[in-house]
Amino acid sequence: MPAQHTFYPERTTPRPHIVDTLPARVTAAENCTYAYIDDMGRYRVKLPFDLDEWSPGGESRPVRLAKPYAGPEYGIHFPLHEGTEVMLSFVQGNPDRPYISGVMHDSAHPDHIPADWNTRNVIRTWANNKLRMEDLQGQEHIKLATDYQKSQLNLGHIVDSNRDKRGENGEGFELRTDGWGAVRAGKGILVSAQNQDANGKVLDMDDAIAQIEQALSLAKSLNKAAQTANNHNTDEETQRGRLKDALKDLKEAGLIQTAPAGIATATEQSQLHTAGENIHIVSGTNTDITAGQSLTAHAVESLNLFAQSSGIKVQANQGAVTVQAQNDELQLNALKDATLTSSAGKVTIATKEEVLITCKGAYIKLSNGEVEIGSPKVVRVRAPMEVTVPKQINHFIPAMNQKSPTWLAFQYLDSDMQPIPSVKYKAYFKQGK
Repeated sequence: MPAQHTFYPERTTPRPHIVDTLPARVTAAENCTYAYIDDMGRYRVKLPFDLDEWSPGGESRPVRLAKPYAGPEYGIHFPLHEGTEVMLSFVQGNPDRPYISGVMHDSAHPDHIPADWNTRNVIRTWANNKLRMEDLQGQEHIKLATDYQKSQLNLGHIVDSNRDKRGENGEGFELRTDGWGAVRAGKGILVSAQNQDANGKVLDMDDAIAQIEQALSLAKSLNKAAQTANNHNTDEETQRGRLKDALKDLKEAGLIQTAPAGIATATEQSQLHTAGENIHIVSGTNTDITAGQSLTAHAVESLNLFAQSSGIKVQANQGAVTVQAQNDELQLNALKDATLTSSAGKVTIATKEEVLITCKGAYIKLSNGEVEIGSPKVVRVRAPMEVTVPKQINHFIPAMNQKSPTWLAFQYLDSDMQPIPSVKYKAYFKQGK
């Protein structure tokens, strides 16, 4: 017979056949903390009647595990640890083709479901990662959790380890962790407390859009009043365009927050709100800003305040009030009376060039150290007069931070917008100097 052919002698005895299942236990190599499997997901097992001594993990040939769902590069995988009791079945009863057909709890490895958990459906892993689905009427819930940093997703009736409701409001959903958290959506996020039917649209934001449009309408009406008073408009049209072209139905990657009863944010430290373009704040009634220390507002161009139907008050309980136009005119105008008083001091009007007080053609002008009084009618002096030697008062005139033609500012800031000290630099002008 050629050497390349395999010779099988004629079988003269019946082939062994195992009809039933056999119990066995999963084994593992020494110091194997987790499941001991090969590259094909197969296990080693030891039968109870095998009394021979084997090296750990060498008690059998690799044995497959039957699963309820399997396919090429997909399926269900719950690894079996050393000591787990399993039931061995055999393909067509062939003792050379065993496979694990079931996994059993026993006295050494009791079931994790006690008797009073007869309404719970639970998947719990060796490291206590778990998916729990409660069917108890009135307490239906789902819990997906891991012990790592106590990260959990709770849905429905939220309970503690004693099956007690966690607080009066322990319903709905909770996503929590002791570690970091992130919520990301590349096409946009809608965060809403508006009530909606479970069959409603996912991105139903009609109430939020209507409220924003109402606020922008208020801003538009105030813009007209401000324009009549020669004040600046708010950039309401830009916001309306962003709402229509980007935010409505999240046509672009935006974030919309809405709640019918209010939104509150709080931190023990600082809050930072920035925008690459505009920040638009509109309220239907009042907008209140309170600061425990200072309130500072900076604008690269202009700062505009406009009140349509009531007045404007600027008061300092302690300290001085300073109003300066450092590089241009200062105008104070009133349609009716204008009053300038000092309750416990004096009123000083001082200027470097000229002071002019005039009404209906009559005037008093102070200029170049002279006092000039003029009137188209009578000038009445109702007091004794005393003429003495010349005298003058030199009053302090505050200096302004005026820019000279050669004024130059240079700022070198770090990522926190703080000046970087002791940095050498060179400045070149158009002439190359």
